[in-house]
Amino acid sequence: MLEIEKGITELYDTINNNEFVFMEITAPWCNQCKMMKPVIQNIEDEYKDKVIFVKIDQDKNPEISSIYNVISLPTFFFFVQGEKKEAFQMRSKSFIQNLINKYIGGGKND
Repeated sequence: MLEIEKGITELYDTINNNEFVFMEITAPWCNQCKMMKPVIQNIEDEYKDKVIFVKIDQDKNPEISSIYNVISLPTFFFFVQGEKKEAFQMRSKSFIQNLINKYIGGGKND
């Protein structure tokens, strides 16, 4: 997973230079983020050849949370060719897989 540390410019470069980007906004103190970590890791393992996975630490990049109107953590976004297509909070593995498959096709659902 790519961790954005240089702010919004680095994020925009990543979003605009990759066809599919899954972005997670999280924080080290967030218990729900910790609960989602193995789910997201499993999904990343499944789709790593097709989707770029990006992790944003809200505490280190508050401007990104502000730009994307994040009000709770974790918050996830899915971008296609630089355009935000989806935004959501806590969801099941199958929900996230179905969302990704909607845009890229293929994959398997557990």
